[in-house]
Amino acid sequence: MNPLRIERPETLAAALALLMNENTRPLAGGTDLLIERRRAPFAADETWVALSDLRELKEIEIKDGFWHIGPLVTHAELAKHKQLRHVASFLPEGASLVGSPQIREQGTIGGNIANAASCADTVPPLIALNAELAYQSVKRKRRVALSDFFLAPYKTILQHDELITDIYFPSPPPTARTSFLKLGRRQALAISRVSVAVLVTGNDVLDDVRISVGSALPRYGRLSEAEDIVKNLPPSQERFKQAGRAGSAEVIHTAGRRWSTDYKEPVLTALISRALCIACDIPWK
Repeated sequence: MNPLRIERPETLAAALALLMNENTRPLAGGTDLLIERRRAPFAADETWVALSDLRELKEIEIKDGFWHIGPLVTHAELAKHKQLRHVASFLPEGASLVGSPQIREQGTIGGNIANAASCADTVPPLIALNAELAYQSVKRKRRVALSDFFLAPYKTILQHDELITDIYFPSPPPTARTSFLKLGRRQALAISRVSVAVLVTGNDVLDDVRISVGSALPRYGRLSEAEDIVKNLPPSQERFKQAGRAGSAEVIHTAGRRWSTDYKEPVLTALISRALCIACDIPWK
């Protein structure tokens, strides 16, 4: 590694002012940035803007019916949040499965989003929650639906001088239930090969159904065809199996057939069906 300069601004305004220089990079937990710099050398005049002193970006709160999560909240903090585990358990669950305990203590939810890896464990639950982002630079403030933030793997609409400042979503209704399933090559320290996040509302009839997947689509999104099969109907194991098959077919139609499709097709079918069963507390097999 080449030498580099690190700045530690004490305010958001100061951080944004530093990022106006094209040779700067924001540094949150650093768990992705440090790996990136092992593959490519530093630019001679590259400066990292360490964000760890920006306390206003480290809060989790609910206000006017919306949950707000600061982008510097770590995966460990998110995983332990008792209120979120009660209202939207799949988000803390996804955070609890990121990397190792050391990575969860350092890595942040904002970094997980901004890195835009297709295997990010916190993104599918946030998509299912209809999450939105606030982000800004010195010159402008913008808001966007999280599903529109991603352009391609490792590519977003975020410009080099902008920072994510808020991640927010409406509080799920009291009847909401969620589940998150992740399949990796091993039980721990595994990158998701496929993940599924499910949110359902209603009891005897499912008023709303949201299914989001990771490591499966060119861009994060929901599986509307699978959702329509079970929406406005009573929960049913057989219907959930149909939704699993429809969701798998929807992914293949969108992403196309590749070398991994023969593996992912039955896996997705099973994971979607199982995630729906778990959310609705009915047997899977």
